[in-house]
Amino acid sequence: MGSDSLDRLSVVLAGIFGTATGDVDVSSVDEFDSRNWEAHVSCEYEGKEGDLQWSLSVYITDAVRVRPSEGQLAVEMARILDVPVLFPYEGSIPSVRRLADPDGHLLYARIQEPETDSGGLVVLQVERPVAAFPAAEVSMLADVVREHVIPTPIVEGAFSAQIALKGTGAVVRLWERLLLWERLTYRLAHHWPPSGWYAADMYIDDLRARDEATLLARELGGGFEEAASQALIALDAKYDELTVDDGGKALLEASVVSAAEVHEGAWYWRRRPRSLPWRGDQESS
Repeated sequence: MGSDSLDRLSVVLAGIFGTATGDVDVSSVDEFDSRNWEAHVSCEYEGKEGDLQWSLSVYITDAVRVRPSEGQLAVEMARILDVPVLFPYEGSIPSVRRLADPDGHLLYARIQEPETDSGGLVVLQVERPVAAFPAAEVSMLADVVREHVIPTPIVEGAFSAQIALKGTGAVVRLWERLLLWERLTYRLAHHWPPSGWYAADMYIDDLRARDEATLLARELGGGFEEAASQALIALDAKYDELTVDDGGKALLEASVVSAAEVHEGAWYWRRRPRSLPWRGDQESS
């Protein structure tokens, strides 16, 4: 974002927040005397080194009625100013940021923080090409996909998390494998959140978790086996509905599993998603 974009910020922010330009203050982080302290929308800016030229902090008062989310604000600013806008990631991975590009895409990006106060932030990885960061690796962020929160009402309805965590190691392992299986069915049904992608090896891990769930349930027996069976009947039906039988071809072509594991495994090993989430696979963990 160049100085011309800074000059436009008051108008841009006024448009986004639905307020008059006179109610918007845009000032350097070091400037205090000339600020409009009565402004309803305030934006502090600071020049930076590295891949990002500017850092912005935007604040609004209770008088502002239009209150976009951080992501919506970033998307609008990126579109209007024709620049990429990075903002905080909602998860716990320190190196990850959200990125809104000028074309309206909302992406995940991996950054490297400066090692010194005078150093610059570097964008290392983006999910799709961004012209402003030509040196960044273009690949999916597997750790973001793994961390993405997926609801698991079926397993939670069959097992109490409190009981699972207080139980034996086998109980905890069963609980974890069932959660993985339910998360896979959710991903299948909701087009692979958060980025429409899932690695073939991650899919294989979920199938192996399904195998282990059966073994652990039999080992534990009693109420645990009954509860697991109840959950698996419902989840298996969802998986069957959302996949197609291809004899294991897609998994074998992905070269992440042996033919024996596919052909000798349970029925779900020979089914695949209707649209492969790892097609054109590029990933980085």
